[in-house]
Amino acid sequence: MAIAILTITFILLLVFFIRSGLRLAWVYSSIIFGAYAYIITEVLSISSALTFRNVFISWCLLCLVLFYLLRHRGVNLAKNWSPIKGIFGFNPLTIHPLSRPFLLWFSLICILAFTFVTAIKSPPNTFDSMAYHLPKVEHWIQNRNINFYPTNEERQLYTSPFAEILILQVRLLADADTFVNIIQWFAMVSSLICVSLLIKEFGLGNYWQLTASVVTATIPMGILQSTSTQNDYVVSFWIICSALLIIRSLRIKRSSWADIAFLGLSLGLAVLTKQTSFFFLLPFVLLYGITQIVKSKNVYQLAVIFLIIILFNVSQYTRNYLLFRNPLGPESDMYKVSSPLPIYLISNTLKNISVQAGTTNTKLNDVIYGGLINIHKALNVDINDSHTSWEGSSIFQVAPAGRSENYAGNPIHLYLIFVATILILISNKLKSIPKIYAGASFLGFLIICMYLLYNPWISRLQLPFFILMSPVVALALSKFGKFFSFVIIILLIYTSIPYIMQNPDRSLIRPNSIFQKNRDEITFLNYSPKAPGIYNQMVKYIVDHNYRQIGLCATGNIWEYPFWYKLRRSYKNGSFRFEHVNVTNTSKQIPQDFHPQAVISIGCKDINSLSPKSRIEFYTNFEVDEI
Repeated sequence: MAIAILTITFILLLVFFIRSGLRLAWVYSSIIFGAYAYIITEVLSISSALTFRNVFISWCLLCLVLFYLLRHRGVNLAKNWSPIKGIFGFNPLTIHPLSRPFLLWFSLICILAFTFVTAIKSPPNTFDSMAYHLPKVEHWIQNRNINFYPTNEERQLYTSPFAEILILQVRLLADADTFVNIIQWFAMVSSLICVSLLIKEFGLGNYWQLTASVVTATIPMGILQSTSTQNDYVVSFWIICSALLIIRSLRIKRSSWADIAFLGLSLGLAVLTKQTSFFFLLPFVLLYGITQIVKSKNVYQLAVIFLIIILFNVSQYTRNYLLFRNPLGPESDMYKVSSPLPIYLISNTLKNISVQAGTTNTKLNDVIYGGLINIHKALNVDINDSHTSWEGSSIFQVAPAGRSENYAGNPIHLYLIFVATILILISNKLKSIPKIYAGASFLGFLIICMYLLYNPWISRLQLPFFILMSPVVALALSKFGKFFSFVIIILLIYTSIPYIMQNPDRSLIRPNSIFQKNRDEITFLNYSPKAPGIYNQMVKYIVDHNYRQIGLCATGNIWEYPFWYKLRRSYKNGSFRFEHVNVTNTSKQIPQDFHPQAVISIGCKDINSLSPKSRIEFYTNFEVDEI
């Protein structure tokens, strides 16, 4: 399979950087891999040459370069690479099976194994993925470039594209969407490695490095995100990766140009993945800038870092500006607090933090809600004030703990983080670096809580904070000894099991096991039960009439991707064209030479001007189950 070239490339990169140690080699390899994926995508898009052949050749060229460099260097794999022993300084296969390290290893491997199986077995079925993450990839493949195109779903255009660029590589080389969930899973694995390296930077040994990784692996929202095609774990990885490189730089008198390049690439890819990375990275970037200026009084290296960040984002920002007259897109102000008054910032922060506090105990949730109401009364602010609530939000409540990848909270991790932060900051025996790290992480969290309006899915946007704070939790646990920390870890592992096994979108066990359902049943599991039949009828009608030029006229937040995979399954080799028609938003300015033979109309009032051979009118309104 052609997709194996991606695995081969990553292994070669690991070997190339192995002298830095396996974990750091993994980090460097991930950065180069991501940067190369973005560069070839942009370069091939210039001449509309973004095809399977050209992408495959591009990765083969990188492999040849790595082969040449490794041969020239004369790397001895047997001498320089111990794949298992090098991970945390000891070999898990030689540990006593009843020892704490073995049980931590076993738990970590089980979490990764079960989530890997879920990611491979389940087709994409996340709402946002169906609406814009995956459709944009299909439009890119069809157009052979990542330029903007007319669409009724503008999020396919202006949202940061890097996670989808990785999906594009996998989708093209596999000629299927079988492996697209693996990208977020890989980001989780890479984040665990970064967390363990951060604990090492704090001066802790192998056991606590492993503990920090388990703390991260048991984050409920992280588990749910690791098997989806959203971008929250991808951006979390680039954020924790950047934080790691910045913390490493604090103990180095002068950073090398290689260090500068890796940091610039990591920051650039974070911004290119999701705009919320700004908030989490701002304190770390300021910390890095100040320390570098104080230590070396040299601004050239800082200039290089910012140049790399700009180079990796200028194309997307330019496309956004040319179409929307705003480099961040048309909705850049939609989700921010509309008033800078302190009372509103405090209200918004408390509401955003509260999404993590929900439990399965209704009475306890009521107590939390009552406390928030009392605070808001003292502030003389309505808890549902429009200054601090997104217009699409329902009446504020402390929602009970759930397992949705959009809304799930991390209550136990939240309480551990608060306690750990207090202990770290008041401790007189700790070095300054852990305290500075904890402060920067918490400041980034407060910035995003103050800036972004309370909305139903704010929990997944906060995932980077919980990953950033996992080393702090492990550091605090180390002060209580191995026995107490092991008890806490067992609690985290136990409470993570439902999120691993009973993800409501991709459950491993009955009654909605992905092993007992077909693709359509899994895809539309939390959508309308009528959806599979309706989609199948529409696609069957198109295929029976051999229509190859198909238009989509739709309003609202509709699931576009099922049309793509069903048409792709019916028409081999991409021998059809699927475009949005009767576009009414800003993207209608983009020229389009398209004459549909059939138009699927979902809520459109007038498509007569298109004069297609056939019109499929679709008036049924899906009812999405509340989670």
